[in-house]
Amino acid sequence: MKPISQASGIGSIKMRLGINACNYNERPAGGTNKFVGIYTKLFQQFPNREYVLYEPEDACIQNLFPGIENVRYVKTPLNSLSTLRRHLKGLNYWRSQLKNDGIDAFEISYLPSVKNPAGKTLLTIHDLRYKKFPEFYSLPRRIFGDQITKNAMRAADMLITISFAMKKEIEELYSPKCPIEVLTPALPLNFSNELMPVSESKKILHRLGIKSPYLLSVGHLEKRKNFLNLLKAFDLLRQKGSEIELIIVGNPTDDLERLLEFKNHSKYGSSIHLLNGISYSELSALYQACELFVFPSVYEGFGIPILEAMNFKRPFVLSNIDVFKEISGGSSVYFDPLNIEDMAEKMQLVLSDSDLNKSLIEIGQQRLKVYDYSQISSHYDKILKSFE
Repeated sequence: MKPISQASGIGSIKMRLGINACNYNERPAGGTNKFVGIYTKLFQQFPNREYVLYEPEDACIQNLFPGIENVRYVKTPLNSLSTLRRHLKGLNYWRSQLKNDGIDAFEISYLPSVKNPAGKTLLTIHDLRYKKFPEFYSLPRRIFGDQITKNAMRAADMLITISFAMKKEIEELYSPKCPIEVLTPALPLNFSNELMPVSESKKILHRLGIKSPYLLSVGHLEKRKNFLNLLKAFDLLRQKGSEIELIIVGNPTDDLERLLEFKNHSKYGSSIHLLNGISYSELSALYQACELFVFPSVYEGFGIPILEAMNFKRPFVLSNIDVFKEISGGSSVYFDPLNIEDMAEKMQLVLSDSDLNKSLIEIGQQRLKVYDYSQISSHYDKILKSFE
């Protein structure tokens, strides 16, 4: 890689930003959507900065940025799927690589972190799940997660997080000495704000074996997503005479076994659908045709599916955690995620009130304007200029 060049005519040195994308791949995920959204706009709006993007060995991240040419891609020997392998190989890789590449600012969004020997380090923290909900994780994993978080924060020159609720958590739990900036996600760039024809949506639902009306929830099948309580609240709705069905879309992880066990023993199990591996067009159809979007999580750093439901003009009910109130402007219908009766009552409230439905859809349209990747990348540019 050539030494950093001087911008012609003004004698100033152009910043070289290194971006560690070794934890991303082409598998659909909220974190990947946020990564692609922010950096696509940053590359497009601020093309004069030098960008070096480090790819994992098992994915071609360049495919996520079609048509963008002002980025240099570096293939690393690091694996996107194995945290341990990525960390162990990275111990020897990063120090020499970043120094040789002359990286002025290095952004990393996973732990254990990497200290940039050639310049500044920007660390993105998405959540503090090990600290906030230790009961979901083993003792070794909790201790390890807490320690590497402390070490990473000490090594960082700036922290970036994804919501003001998360910023408050970081300040309260770790009191880092470096500044904290907020760069929220926004609606994924591959989500159109135009609704597909109803006939096309119906074809997709028929192919998936889905019958209307139905509730929709989206997220990896993790315990913190609280889907088991959603299944129990759904059972209550059906016991009270509702004919609605329930669709949960998410990649199977540590909570799949519990959910399947409940579904298999429920009187209404045939009306519960757990889907994964679906396309964006299929997900769009599911959003567009749902009666109500429900997000029951007990903990999140943000909540991109809320924005997706807003985009498709669907009403939504949310757990009463701080970050969901932040996203929705404090104007949604909220339930206690640990109270099954409350969850069922709030779902029924929105399902039975057409005026409330319309009000929630209007609130969603207004809140979407707050989350725009062009504005977010402009704020990111200002952060980067503070290092120049």
